[in-house]
Formats: sequence, structure tokens, C-alpha cells
Amino acid sequence: MFEEVQFPGDKYNDVWVPKPSFTQLELYTQLYKLGFGENRFDGPFPEVSVSRSSLDIGFISLHGQNKIAYEIDGPDHVEEYDKRRDSFLLMQRGWKVFRVDCHDIDSIGFEAIARMIYCHALYQFGLIKTKHWFPGVITSYSVVH
Repeated sequence: MFEEVQFPGDKYNDVWVPKPSFTQLELYTQLYKLGFGENRFDGPFPEVSVSRSSLDIGFISLHGQNKIAYEIDGPDHVEEYDKRRDSFLLMQRGWKVFRVDCHDIDSIGFEAIARMIYCHALYQFGLIKTKHWFPGVITSYSVVH
């Protein structure tokens, strides 16, 4: 599940980066297609490294004030751990973390979920005023959305 990656100039520390799942890669691909040429924010970025965490998919506003991550919750999802982690990422690192259950991705489809995430990110950055996603599909432990 984990792949060892050695960064240049990092002679003493091994850095462990999770290998993205098929679901993460496919969702990232659909998001990339939607946002290709987008100049209102940066992203999507796969496997964003923040502190000791790795976020599945990230977006950053152009000036870096707003940072949004989307986590894909699979069967190994541990709610109590994720609540503490999401709170730390928001309070200490400024990352708003939102979650999408892999069962919703399976039932609704990659393209539709990617469109919802894309619209949700635009809404979070204040670039659109209306919500274009299904209630309950994009959730959060620490952020009101």
C-alpha cells in the first residue's frame, strides 16, 4: 500500500507517500479534465503532502489563502482518526478537508462526482454562488459547507 520515495537532497530521511488507489487516480483524471486551463485557482493536485499527512486531492486559491482537500473514504476509513486529523489540518495548517465516500463514487460515477467536487471547490473559493452537488455526497467533520 505504501511506496517509498526518496526526494533529491534528502540523504537521511525516507519519505513514505501512499500509492493512490484506482479510484483516486480516476477521480483526479476527471477533475483534471474539468479544470484544464483553469486560471482562477491551482489544482487539482494528487497526494498533497501536508505535515505528516497526505491528502488525496487538493486545490489552492491563486494567492494561497484558501486550501481545500478532498479525501476519498474507502472501507479502511476510521472516523475518529479522520476527525482529529481534519481538525489539525484546518486549525494548524489552514486546509479545509471534505470527504467523498467511495460507495457514492461507485453508484454515481467518476464523471458526475468530479463535476460535483469541481463545483464545490468553485463555491468554496467564492467563485460561484449556487450549490451544484447532491446533499450528503460531499461531507466534512470540521468545515461548514
